[in-house]
Amino acid sequence: MIKVLLIDDDVVFSQVATTVLKEHGMDVHYQNALTAVTDVVKAYQPSVILLDIEIGNDDGINIIPQIRAASSVVPIVVISSHTELAEVERALNQGAVNYLKKPFDMEEMAAFVRRYAVPHASFISIGTLKLNLESRELFRGDMRLKKLTPLEFELLTRLYLDMGNVVSKEKLLKHGNRDLDIHTLYNYIRKLNSLLQADKKLAIYKEGNGYVLK
Repeated sequence: MIKVLLIDDDVVFSQVATTVLKEHGMDVHYQNALTAVTDVVKAYQPSVILLDIEIGNDDGINIIPQIRAASSVVPIVVISSHTELAEVERALNQGAVNYLKKPFDMEEMAAFVRRYAVPHASFISIGTLKLNLESRELFRGDMRLKKLTPLEFELLTRLYLDMGNVVSKEKLLKHGNRDLDIHTLYNYIRKLNSLLQADKKLAIYKEGNGYVLK
């Protein structure tokens, strides 16, 4: 079952959204504040997070790095009435996978959730490789290739969430509450590519202003 963490202080909107998502067979945990959000992420283990920007006096985008530190796998879709390009870029650069502008059709929201929801399993398949989400171990068949470092794991899962699409360098450079430098990012991409060679059809490519896993 897809588990949705909905964070929005608009109670009426959230009641309608929750009803629609449940009609699609999803489980929804709703909260109208950012209080203890990282604890909620760890306990609830959502498949996807729908996150508003203006939540009381708080800024939802500013909490994304903390959510990323709690879970590098869960996709975050920002939902907001702020349509300015600067806000969209700020959300994506902080680690959101997409930005849905209000008002939107509730069925469109449900489609976004299905598009980005991460299945609840111990492993995800990346080509012919498998990544254990709990131990960070990468396998090809029964052969263990390596236990990834936390940074290798975060970079690979971020690229996996947008597999086939270019992920900007700015987005990849965000790591928890600190920024990586370009040289460090390049070295880690190179290390990941050496591991991905176990699947001869899989690699991380530099395209435009970012990288793509395909």
